[in-house]
Amino acid sequence: MVTKETGEFEGRSKALEASILEGLEPTFDGLIAMLESEVARLGTLLGDQLKTLVRLCDVMEKSAAAQLQILSERLKSRITEFYDSFLEIDEGRLATEVAFLTAKSNIREELDRFREHIQAAEELVSFKVGAGEAVGRKLDFLCQEFSREANTICSKSADMDLTKTGLEIKTVVKQFRDQTQNIE
Repeated sequence: MVTKETGEFEGRSKALEASILEGLEPTFDGLIAMLESEVARLGTLLGDQLKTLVRLCDVMEKSAAAQLQILSERLKSRITEFYDSFLEIDEGRLATEVAFLTAKSNIREELDRFREHIQAAEELVSFKVGAGEAVGRKLDFLCQEFSREANTICSKSADMDLTKTGLEIKTVVKQFRDQTQNIE
């Protein structure tokens, strides 16, 4: 039964509801704008970190090119110390050992995979709010791959500069991963 009082109450209730809904719309619009702005800043930050990783890969490639000479000199030095210069070094055997060590310490594959992971991450970083993709999980997986490749490169390194660059890469990857934790 609708009385005059309940009718007035329903009228005020509907007016209040309309007023609340009217006030929520600009609030939600502001929230969405703020979220889009934060995503853009995060995308820029992640993009900059990926550019740093590309630069560090370039540095690693240059350092890796010097590994053959470093390995050769180190092996010669160790053989000379071991034999205390009493025996002559067989250059052919030395070349074989250097070739073996070079193949074992070659980081070309790791650098190639690292660059592929960077490309995949660059594509993911261009995400949009509400795209419905699990971007955060995919970036987290790529961070695991970045870390795996950086660890392998560091373990194969015969050069201190290459190791330092590998450690720098690991630091940037950690920072990148920390930021990706903010993405769903």
